[in-house]
Amino acid sequence: MSSSMVHLDNQHDDSDELYGDLDEAYTPPISKNKNNSNSSINTNVSKLQDEVRLLRNQVSSLQQENEVLKRNMGTLFRTARAEIRRKDLRIEELERMDYSAYMLQKKRSSEKEIRR
Repeated sequence: MSSSMVHLDNQHDDSDELYGDLDEAYTPPISKNKNNSNSSINTNVSKLQDEVRLLRNQVSSLQQENEVLKRNMGTLFRTARAEIRRKDLRIEELERMDYSAYMLQKKRSSEKEIRR
């Protein structure tokens, strides 16, 4: 038991030596162009924010246009359906009139033949 404990203790001691210097905080070197780079980043962020605003306005405009087009399509569809219904009724009416005229003409023809 003691030999395995010693072995583990030795490994622990070795790892302390290997990683012992990592306790110090790492600070990256400061770039001379840091201000230029921050300014460039801020400019890019500003441009991207402007583009986002523009795209949001376009999306909003397209959504409104889409709603108007949907309403117009619905109105057009209902109008077309009503017009078809009206035409169908007119066709039925004309067919009835034509049939009535045909029957009247047939009746008159048969009356003429009977009189002869």
